[in-house]
Amino acid sequence: MVNRNEVVAVADRLHAAGERVSVRAVREGLRRGGSFGDVGPLVAAWKLANDWRARPVPEDLPVEFHDLMDRYGAGLWAKAKEIAKAELGNERGAVEARLQADLEVRADIGIAADALERRVRELEARLRASEAAHRETILRLQQELGAARSASGGGGGPGSVQAGSGLVEDVSNGASKVSSSVPAGEDEASETSPPDKRSDASIATADPPETARRFWDGVMHAVAGILSAMEGGRASASVLHDRLDAATLERAAAFQVLDPGLLATKMAVRADREKYFLRFDDGSFGLRDDYRGNAARRRAARPAGRAQSRT
Repeated sequence: MVNRNEVVAVADRLHAAGERVSVRAVREGLRRGGSFGDVGPLVAAWKLANDWRARPVPEDLPVEFHDLMDRYGAGLWAKAKEIAKAELGNERGAVEARLQADLEVRADIGIAADALERRVRELEARLRASEAAHRETILRLQQELGAARSASGGGGGPGSVQAGSGLVEDVSNGASKVSSSVPAGEDEASETSPPDKRSDASIATADPPETARRFWDGVMHAVAGILSAMEGGRASASVLHDRLDAATLERAAAFQVLDPGLLATKMAVRADREKYFLRFDDGSFGLRDDYRGNAARRRAARPAGRAQSRT
């Protein structure tokens, strides 16, 4: 802080020497200097107390003229301070507005982060519940398999034991790989066994992995038939799903709920293996040319086979 007594002493010394008493001159005379904001009010107070004038009054100028100049200078100084205060207020308002906007943005980011955190917790809880449900399913199937073996005297035939083991292994793989969309047993889908050659009884008596493979193969043949009958031979999985018969959709429930998304996944797997279908950039499917040729040859061969069987 600037010492008031030191400011008064410097001002008195300047005035006695006939020099102009100004804020700059007083600051230069102080031992430690000072800011204009600290020295200015003290110099102004000294001038009021000493009825100070900037220069000695010349004899040819009346005192009233100097008083008028003092009042004019005081008015200019007051106006300058008013303008500076207004500008400072505007700057302060702009800074406060930017600060408020920043606080609002931070609040929005915090709300979004809280929502994402809640969503993550919900998904983690659902994942834990799903894993628990899969473990319970595996345990139940293992118990049912043990009961079936006990009922058959521990030797129900190699076929029955292998079938049960395959079922448990298939479910176990499904529990550890929840993201997989292709069930076990579908890797070697065949084009040469159309669904009209099989009966429901034959499907019911086949072992579980074979039943799933043959069923989905039959669905793919049915979809291929729908595509071959459509104009342009190209459609989306949703359109193809709507044209499947109700019996097929009902039988699919024994394996997985057959919705358009699952149908698209099954068709995409076969398209990637260059079987049955072509997959286009817009998500639609069409028949492969080699499948069309094989289907045409099979249709052409059927009447001749029937004729030979009659003879």
